[in-house]
Amino acid sequence: MTHLRASLSAGLSAGNIGSNGAAQKTVSLGVLRNLQLPKVKLAEQKQIAAKLDSLREETQRLARLYQRKHSALEAFKKSLLHQAFSGKL
Repeated sequence: MTHLRASLSAGLSAGNIGSNGAAQKTVSLGVLRNLQLPKVKLAEQKQIAAKLDSLREETQRLARLYQRKHSALEAFKKSLLHQAFSGKL
């Protein structure tokens, strides 16, 4: 990602980003065509992909955990309200 960020920062300076209309920034097709992006080695691409896969798995695990906690909290809330309104509290 640092390769891409550095290339974009270097290639897209304030001089070649214009404004069209209200405040919408634009980049001309010529600027985009002349933008040189670095070629990232296959080994580094694989390393990045593995990291992204790992992060996706962790995100999915956390989403499932959140859903279980949320469901348990909703059940507790329902039970608590039932007890409160039935005079058991």
